[in-house]
Amino acid sequence: KNMLNVKDINGRYVVREMIQLVNSKGEGFCEYYWTKPGVKDKVHRKTSFVKLFKPLKFFIGTGLYFEDGENVLKNKIKK
Repeated sequence: KNMLNVKDINGRYVVREMIQLVNSKGEGFCEYYWTKPGVKDKVHRKTSFVKLFKPLKFFIGTGLYFEDGENVLKNKIKK
C-alpha cells in the first residue's frame, strides 16, 4: 500500500518525513501520532527509528507506542 499521502492527526505526512530523514541523515527517530491495531477511534503517540538500506535504496524502521513503553516500565518497577 502506498503510504506517501497518509497524514497523521496533525496533518503531517509521516512517511514522507521518514524518507526525508533517511535521505538527509541516513537514519534517525521520528515522532508522530498513529492508529494502533485493535484500537478504534483513537490515535496514539508513537516514535519510530528508521535507517536507510543503501544496497536496495529503501529504508527499514521499527516503532513503539509511548503508552506501551510506559506500561513495560511500570511493570518492571512494580516487580
